Amino acid sequence: MILKEIEDALGATPFVPFDIHLDNGKVVRVPHHDFLLFSESRTAIVVASGGRLHIMAVSHITSISHRERQFAGNGKRAKRR
Repeated sequence: MILKEIEDALGATPFVPFDIHLDNGKVVRVPHHDFLLFSESRTAIVVASGGRLHIMAVSHITSISHRERQFAGNGKRAKRR
């Protein structure tokens, strides 16, 4: 089930960055669909900022979530600080 949710999130148009939640409490950000890879052995690899790799077994993924986009009062996306 979680694998299907991840595949749906990766294939969304437009892509919306999401977080992967692990059973140990860690959260890994997926900023773009090109930053997440799956191996045939059900291992997920996320390339984080600075080229850091997060390698995890899919069985340890408990959920995914999308961060809500922040908008300024005029309906435009607010700049990140």
